[in-house]
Amino acid sequence: MKKIQRYKLFRKHEDDLFFKNKLRKEYISNANLQRAEIDIILPTFNRAKQLSDAIRSVKNQLHQKWILYICDDGSTDSTYELCKQYESDSRIKLLKLSHKGVSSARNSGLIQSTSEYISFLDSDNTWHPEYLSLMLSFMKKFSLDSAYCAAKLIGDAEEQWLGDIFSWQACAEKNYIDLNCFMLKRPAQEILFDETLERFVDWDFILNVTKKSKTSYLSSALVNYCNKTSLKRITTTVYQDQESIYYIKLIRDKHLLLMGKAENKDCRI
Repeated sequence: MKKIQRYKLFRKHEDDLFFKNKLRKEYISNANLQRAEIDIILPTFNRAKQLSDAIRSVKNQLHQKWILYICDDGSTDSTYELCKQYESDSRIKLLKLSHKGVSSARNSGLIQSTSEYISFLDSDNTWHPEYLSLMLSFMKKFSLDSAYCAAKLIGDAEEQWLGDIFSWQACAEKNYIDLNCFMLKRPAQEILFDETLERFVDWDFILNVTKKSKTSYLSSALVNYCNKTSLKRITTTVYQDQESIYYIKLIRDKHLLLMGKAENKDCRI
């Protein structure tokens, strides 16, 4: 297997257009795919200014059979008033929660959700209009338990491509799968986010879900990810410097203790 390249400069030609067109055709011609229901878990905390773009990107999806759980982690801004604007859409569910952190908020959405497929979107990111339809077609075509696409990282000065073929061991070494790009088929045994962690919870969750799952990578940037240091985000404010190093090692060691040197590779390779 080739060496994993986690980050690279963003170039549109990296998209696998030929394969993407095949998935488009399969979605358009398959009524069962079009009827498949997907639950979307969207946690938010005092992000009213960004939240509307995230919600709009869900409503603009080609695939319209979804339920969006907006998990409000005790916001004190105008988040509630914003969400009230969408109350006429029965697919949008607002969960008003006490402030317990992003993991607790996501878990509240997961516990409420019932659909066969689950996706995640953060309040400062957006999806391409074909995200759900292409990811669903991809998962169905290869009978996948989980899948992920690439993300377009939008920084203050440059744009990067995040994503490469799946290797559990490579991901355990250093994460390159963003949760906003990740879709999974509901597992037989419920898997939740670790509420004791304040950061790296996405990485911890993905390592947990993909240890033995049939997983593959769709080489298409279907997620616009806000990577700006000028905005206050968990990535730039929680577990910094030496504390960051400590928690990365803690999470990695926890999973390697269970997995050892065993590997789970991209099932299409």
